[in-house]
Amino acid sequence: MPIVEKFPDNGNIMEKIGIARHIYTAHADFILSDRKISSMFREYNREIANTQNLMRESGLISICARCAAHNPGGSCCGRGIEEWYEVTTLLFNLILGREIITDPPGPEDCLFLGPRGCRLWARHHFCVNYLCHRVPENLPEKDVQHLQAQAGRELFLCWQLEREILRKLRNAGALTAIRERTQETAT
Repeated sequence: MPIVEKFPDNGNIMEKIGIARHIYTAHADFILSDRKISSMFREYNREIANTQNLMRESGLISICARCAAHNPGGSCCGRGIEEWYEVTTLLFNLILGREIITDPPGPEDCLFLGPRGCRLWARHHFCVNYLCHRVPENLPEKDVQHLQAQAGRELFLCWQLEREILRKLRNAGALTAIRERTQETAT
């Protein structure tokens, strides 16, 4: 069975953001020089936009905003969720031209939560895919099915993109250098 390769991901969220920024600064041009990967990023950006539009049009964003307003720290966007994020997702935000802002509205909120929802464009698979019991109670079943199908398209493309980038960096020897630098920084 092959070992599943990933970027170094041990550490707290601020360390992971630092690793993502390093990879972006040192390797983004190399990563994006690959036509297949560049094309996949354009498609991934469209899929994220499609998911966001569907969430807005279906009313999901309003449902989630009402929940967060009434359950600070107890909603899906509560403190600690940010620790689930992997370097890959943070790196994807940078490659897609998005800042990583870490100033939550309250001490009980996810580090990435802003006044109008998540400030990240590429989000953790839980954040893209999870629908609590309030969603099916407030949306027609066909809307829920459309949301789930769109989330699946976004997440599958994210997974494919991660595999391609890791392959490219591994083949160039850069993945080993990233791991070594991360280990040096941690000690």
